[in-house]
Amino acid sequence: MKKIAFFIATLLFAIRVTAQAEPANYVTAVTKFTHYYNHDQPDSIFSMFSTELKNVLPLDNFKPTTIQLKSQYGNLLKTEFISISQSLAVYKATFQNSTFLLNLALNSKNQLNGLTLGQYKEDKKSGITLDPALEETPITLKTLTGTISGSLVMPKNPAGKIPVVLII
Repeated sequence: MKKIAFFIATLLFAIRVTAQAEPANYVTAVTKFTHYYNHDQPDSIFSMFSTELKNVLPLDNFKPTTIQLKSQYGNLLKTEFISISQSLAVYKATFQNSTFLLNLALNSKNQLNGLTLGQYKEDKKSGITLDPALEETPITLKTLTGTISGSLVMPKNPAGKIPVVLII
């Protein structure tokens, strides 16, 4: 009986550990992103974009934003994988002057289909939290041309009208 219980416990632990393992295609994407960002190559980051993302965020808008980000926060020193949900991977991104949550979404061709930076807060217990009054839910929208991934952040106890912000 003890052997069966030990086997089941080991199996459950192995499933839990592998369930949040960083997929190899995301390792490649975040490594390329970091390299291109640190070597002032926003054009190369843009070349990693899916057609949908290129249409929504043209190079003329992406390039100056990336240059400004680099001038304010410096090089991207380290990325630490936190979690993945469907096609959205979340990383702790440590820049020279700040730390953010870096969200990367890849499509079936391993092209960037989503790229956002968000507020990072360290929680002594679990590592990362939002404002306690907010609740974040990963969202995936299937379209005719692919899948768009993102997050829906809502107040836990909404009262009245809620302002909407869409960040692309």
